[in-house]
Amino acid sequence: MDFLERLRRTNRNSAEALVRRSESLANHGPVANTAISRQIKGRKNLFELKSHQGDRLLYSLLPNGDIAFLGGFHKGAPPEPEFERAERYRDVILTWMRPKG
Repeated sequence: MDFLERLRRTNRNSAEALVRRSESLANHGPVANTAISRQIKGRKNLFELKSHQGDRLLYSLLPNGDIAFLGGFHKGAPPEPEFERAERYRDVILTWMRPKG
């Protein structure tokens, strides 16, 4: 994911924290602690993982139980374009997952 690669170059600790949290999410399911993960208000099936350094990793829970990581941003950056981009990516993935025929 481009966001994490860029983040590794600029803030390795934040990138590593998000990787650890994404691995925990993948292995143990949704995170109850809203200081670490929360649903984006007003957005259907769009969530964020947070690092203490202010970076955010956007994700969606897919119908088959998988998690789609959809992008990221630094807190304070205008999030609306990132939310819209993540929703477009999610919608493409869901389209690919639909049964053919």
